[in-house]
Amino acid sequence: MKSAVFAVLVALMLMPPIATACTDHAPGTEPVKKAIGRESAWIAGEVREVDLDESTITLGHAKIATLNMGAMTSMPFKARDRSVIAGAKPGDKVKFRTRMVAEQPTVTRLAFVR
Repeated sequence: MKSAVFAVLVALMLMPPIATACTDHAPGTEPVKKAIGRESAWIAGEVREVDLDESTITLGHAKIATLNMGAMTSMPFKARDRSVIAGAKPGDKVKFRTRMVAEQPTVTRLAFVR
């Protein structure tokens, strides 16, 4: 009898864990996505790449104090919406403002420097 109980316990320990459903991000239970922090001052930058389908822009940029981020030669940003980055093309000199939205650096305004 003891050996049968021991065998069952060993078998249970060797079984893979039972999968459980993740309810952290089930529909209707997603965390609220809020803007974090304030909008930055105008930052000097240069466009490296633009993807209107994904609403992203890759920029080389100066220091961004509000995000505690040093200057970078290339960094992707989400755009608030496509209209913010429309007309931008690689090589354009720009100035932009950004803020954290849902833990994603997001360009909120973009202006061309001529």
